[in-house]
Amino acid sequence: MKTKKHKGAALLASVIIIMGLLFAGSLSMLNWSRKGYNYSVKKTTYCKLFYAADSGVKYAANKIMDMPSVGSFHGKAKEMSNDFLAIAETLFPSAVFTFERYSVDEISTNLISYTTEGAEESYELENAYEIRCRVSETGNPDNYAELSTVVGRFAVSPLDYSVYYQEEELEIYPDWADIKIKGKVHSNNGIHLGPLRSMRFLDYITTAEGLYQGASAGKGVGWDNRDGHIYIANEDETYVDMRTNYYYNIVTNVDTGEISIQIETEYLDADDPNWEDESDDKWDKKVKTKGHGVEKIKPSFDCSTNEVSEDIATILIDPDPRTGEPYYITSHRFENLAGFVLTPEGDLYEQTGPVTNAEFTTRNFIDNATNLNWIVTTNQFFNRRNMGDWTNDIALGMVYPTDIDMGLFNEWLHLQPESISFKHNSSDRAGIFYIHLSNDFDQAVRINNAEELYDLPRGLTLSTLNPIYMCGDFNIKVNGNGDTNHAALIISDAISVLSASWDDRENNPWPIEILDPESGDNPDYYAQDPCDTTWNCSILSGSPESLADEFQATGGAQNFVRFLEYWRSHSFDMDGSMGCLWRSRIQKRTRNGGKKEMVPRPDRFPSYRDIEYDEKLKKNKPPGLAKFYTHKVISWHKLH
Repeated sequence: MKTKKHKGAALLASVIIIMGLLFAGSLSMLNWSRKGYNYSVKKTTYCKLFYAADSGVKYAANKIMDMPSVGSFHGKAKEMSNDFLAIAETLFPSAVFTFERYSVDEISTNLISYTTEGAEESYELENAYEIRCRVSETGNPDNYAELSTVVGRFAVSPLDYSVYYQEEELEIYPDWADIKIKGKVHSNNGIHLGPLRSMRFLDYITTAEGLYQGASAGKGVGWDNRDGHIYIANEDETYVDMRTNYYYNIVTNVDTGEISIQIETEYLDADDPNWEDESDDKWDKKVKTKGHGVEKIKPSFDCSTNEVSEDIATILIDPDPRTGEPYYITSHRFENLAGFVLTPEGDLYEQTGPVTNAEFTTRNFIDNATNLNWIVTTNQFFNRRNMGDWTNDIALGMVYPTDIDMGLFNEWLHLQPESISFKHNSSDRAGIFYIHLSNDFDQAVRINNAEELYDLPRGLTLSTLNPIYMCGDFNIKVNGNGDTNHAALIISDAISVLSASWDDRENNPWPIEILDPESGDNPDYYAQDPCDTTWNCSILSGSPESLADEFQATGGAQNFVRFLEYWRSHSFDMDGSMGCLWRSRIQKRTRNGGKKEMVPRPDRFPSYRDIEYDEKLKKNKPPGLAKFYTHKVISWHKLH
């Protein structure tokens, strides 16, 4: 028979067992918590080590991306390491962080597997740099983070693009004209688009900043109200509009009660918070901006000695100082590279010798311009745009060009010996002609009768620090294969188009009395009627700095090639490449107290413009232009 005493013993045993289990569970929980805490501490420490290592590889990567030339890297790798370690001492205390390894090395490109396609199709990998950083916990070397990054240096040319802008913002406001651009477009700065009607882009658009509808802040008053179509083709070559919404808004004036209708438009541009993802979806990744990782493209030469520091690329067209300048600058100046040089005195020289140093260049006198039938220096014409703001000083608009007849030049060149450097197949100077006039604002080069160019082995490059006027069609005669004969490059301070209908005698300034700015008169200073014009060439030149009010843009790509005639009912087509490398200096020089140049009224621009990239440039570029470069992070690895 059971008793209460036996029941009490069983209860006591149960309590003891339960207490034991609870104690064991508590010990287990404490042990688990201790392990979790230790792991958390270790993980937190590792995160700190990781970020320290990541800052190390990013520091050197950014330094490499800022290098102007490959020569800048040699001798600076150790300097980069020392600079970063000095900074790390203040940011990462040695009581916690130990930098066991920090190295910056150039590695063979054969070790790199990287495919360029799409917008980067023309990139050529020339150099690769590996950055490795290993950071351990002080006193605990087994807890460390190690990262590796490889930065590639890619050669790229402005002539790989249909439209290329180096420093200036790329603004395209084509007024009433329809414009189509076939070929890649790139700007190191922002891109701003504002058509009244429509513009079409058939290829990739890249910018190291952003792509926007409307004018940039403080420029082009009134251009934000433009609501034209901006079509960008996707991978299927289907045009997709930047405009996402278009609606009417009824507005009532609270003071007068007057009702008006306003047209409201919405666009997808870089101001959108989801720009990267939405643009990728909309245009199949054919539009890339800074947020997509686009880096700037830079010249391969260090221009710190250039007197115009904000326009570094002008070193290409500036005269050679011949003062023992470093080879990596001298070897890029067109005056030093040229086979022919025409001096301010009108003397034509042949240049020979290596192009790496101006001190090794030899000049052989050929003749003076007065004895050459293809050079004329006695003409003059009037350019209202050169006068800047309204002024009665007609002299400010006069231009006294050095005219070069390319047809007669071809005949003269045919009679010259094949051994001269300008014609010789193996010469680095073949096809390069540098023209150096005085830098007075009324001096310019004018190219005439250039429908057919001389058959040169590498094509033709005409370079000058002066403005150039191109009169009539350029390089349109075809060979037996149906192609234009030459790769051709025009590089100058500024460039203007004159049609074959241009007549100096008919382009006279209007009567003085209608110049009064208070009269309200808007004189028809572009009265000549042109003819349709076609250029087959690449142009590298300067952007205008132009007057701006509610009827005039601040220059922009539609004004990059300057128009002087009444182009409204005529077309201007260009097959080649168009690049803006600097801001014009001589074309906009102080003619009227420092005023900016005048822009034509909108109806003076061509009603249709077609800018088409010449695919032959991918394999056959004109001679002399220095390589440009961009950098990209090729790989990033967490080694530990």
